[in-house]
Amino acid sequence: MATFKQRIPLFLVSSLLLTGILALGAQMPFYFDDAFISFRITENIREGIGPQLFQGKAVYSSTSLLYPFWNLIPAELHGKNWIDYIPYWNGCLMALAFCLILMKSAGPNQQKAEHLLWVLLPMLPWLLSPRNLVYGNSGLETSLYLLSLALCLQHEGMRILSPWLIFIRPEGWLAGCAAFIGCLIQKDKKGMAKLAVNLMASLLLWALAGYWLYGSILPQSISAKANHYIDRLNEIEKGLSYAFFAGQFIPFSAFLFASYKFRDFRAEILVPAIWAILYLLFFSLLAAWWPWYVPPLYAAFWYLGMRAGFRILGEYRLSKIQSWLLTLSLVVFCGWQLYRDLPAVKKSSEACKIRMKSSRALAGWLTDSIPKEKTILLEPLGMISWYGPELKLLDYPGLSSVEMSEFLKHEHRRIPHRLTDPAINSVILKHFRPDVILQWPEEYAAFAKTGEFRKSYQLRKTLSYFPEEKQMDSVRIFMRHELN
Repeated sequence: MATFKQRIPLFLVSSLLLTGILALGAQMPFYFDDAFISFRITENIREGIGPQLFQGKAVYSSTSLLYPFWNLIPAELHGKNWIDYIPYWNGCLMALAFCLILMKSAGPNQQKAEHLLWVLLPMLPWLLSPRNLVYGNSGLETSLYLLSLALCLQHEGMRILSPWLIFIRPEGWLAGCAAFIGCLIQKDKKGMAKLAVNLMASLLLWALAGYWLYGSILPQSISAKANHYIDRLNEIEKGLSYAFFAGQFIPFSAFLFASYKFRDFRAEILVPAIWAILYLLFFSLLAAWWPWYVPPLYAAFWYLGMRAGFRILGEYRLSKIQSWLLTLSLVVFCGWQLYRDLPAVKKSSEACKIRMKSSRALAGWLTDSIPKEKTILLEPLGMISWYGPELKLLDYPGLSSVEMSEFLKHEHRRIPHRLTDPAINSVILKHFRPDVILQWPEEYAAFAKTGEFRKSYQLRKTLSYFPEEKQMDSVRIFMRHELN
């Protein structure tokens, strides 16, 4: 075992990273619209309404069964403005996953300070990249999922719990499958038996919990998004690009070299590698690569890259000149990557703040101007539902509306991600007859081609929304003629 003195570099670097990432997470919120669905469900649980988005409407709106309940912790601790503290919680989770779990499990017991520095430097730009920092700290369950994956994939004693990650994300069940396949390859019959029991029990209880709470086995987001048109070839191409450690060539090169050179290394990284393959195949072939599905891959990729780095450095000794050259090269590489990426991170944070402010204003106007019983057709749903909890919202494609997703399921063709298809818009208007329609600029032309829309609706209000993006720079509010 390493002495306290030998662990000082690990403790020091971990603390510095944790502090830095917490500061970034706190100063730069990156909430995605869907995160506010979970936030509203948490708030409704607190108010005694139940784990649902709208009062009196038990719909399986959050993909994660656990996350709305998990958020009760910051909600109870911080009170009314608790969502302002979510960046601290999510940033803390990511930092802990990286510093305390990955560094401990990837490195040897006796950490050499220079080895620790050389392994961490190429990982820092990856950790602080827009793809990870923005999508991973988005207010969704991604951070909790990433932390849980890091625990269950890399610690043999924790793998028995891996099937239960299904309660955090439905595809979390793949972690249990990866652990089972690992035992199968290693001919561990006892481990296979235990994991088989947990795989079946977790799947059954997850299905029963969903049915008990919402009358549905599958989350509504899965049912709704299944109606979207998916370019499968494009999703496969994305998956292939992520498979190479999302373009992080230094950790990926180290992983390839260690896998080729050291036979025992292959056995050490078996389960995380199997999980990464299953995860890539799942979203490439069966689902679709929404941006927030990429960071969980890093629970495996960070470990594989760091483990390979420590293994290679432990096998080869460098001279002082080589050590200084390697350090200088990695510092320059790390600095250049951060200089290139952090402005994009800041821009994403500023965009989030603008959208939150605009959503609050939009929801406020709708609450003051539209009778509560009137139906409002819109996409996206999350922020509006958070700032306007009493609004009667009919969302496309049906994240909170079983009626909408079931109706679209029986259409003869797949639907676009926005209301940009005149034919789809026409059948929606005729079937649901919404009282109010919120339209983004890219949707207006499609509605204008719809006879039902031209005949029955009139522009009531135009509000500025997100000037930085042409597709969402404003929102037009149309109302049925009889309401004007």
